[in-house]
Amino acid sequence: MKIKVLFLLVITILTAAGATIDTAQIDQLTGLKGKLNEKEGAYKISFTREDVTVFVDGWKIPAFMGLSTWAAFTKATHVKPWSWVTPFY
Repeated sequence: MKIKVLFLLVITILTAAGATIDTAQIDQLTGLKGKLNEKEGAYKISFTREDVTVFVDGWKIPAFMGLSTWAAFTKATHVKPWSWVTPFY
């Protein structure tokens, strides 16, 4: 579910050409608290993947040891909304 929300959020953010990063909206839509990297102009959210089971040498790796997913958002710079989408004909 969170992956679908992240995808929809990415589309929403990318279509807001020239808009600033609305960190509050990202937090609200994902239910996660992100971190702004002012140097890179990116806002990053991440969450632990409790739904993934990974074994190494027969030992189950706990999710807190790095099994996570993240997404980073930056200010949109393109002029035409949806210009990055290739139409299917």
